[in-house]
Amino acid sequence: MVSDVSEQFVATSLNEVPLHVVDGRGVRLLRRELGIRAFGTNLFLADAGKTVINEHNELLDVTRGHEEIYLVLSGSATFTIEGKEVVAHRGTVIVVHDPAASRAAMANEDGTEVLAIGGPCGCRKLGSVRYSGGSSLVAVESLLHEFERDLIFAVFGVQAAA
Repeated sequence: MVSDVSEQFVATSLNEVPLHVVDGRGVRLLRRELGIRAFGTNLFLADAGKTVINEHNELLDVTRGHEEIYLVLSGSATFTIEGKEVVAHRGTVIVVHDPAASRAAMANEDGTEVLAIGGPCGCRKLGSVRYSGGSSLVAVESLLHEFERDLIFAVFGVQAAA
């Protein structure tokens, strides 16, 4: 299924992740198949006129109030978020901050693919960060999710101040 696996990373083609088809809509269960634990992510596929993202909100116990981001990788979809329609073409990013907001999407073109990523809302304001092994201090004045805080450390070797 996956091209390269180690304890530190997984590298694969999306086409190597099994495709499950239900009611004319495809889904590649990226979180499950790639062993992702920090956030939820799946790739949804549908042809024109089919549902690509089922209508839902993120208030279930399972999702624990997730914020979601959708990235249209191919094709086009019409998202309906709290009754407002947004036409999203390839490359469009949609962020739904409110877990209570109802959202759904219909594919406008055959071969539409939408990547969905979600994680718990739990934002906190960070103060400053210190580069590990150095004395430079960089002020960070933005809201970041807990997984982003961990990502900063993992990628840049930067520890956020408490």
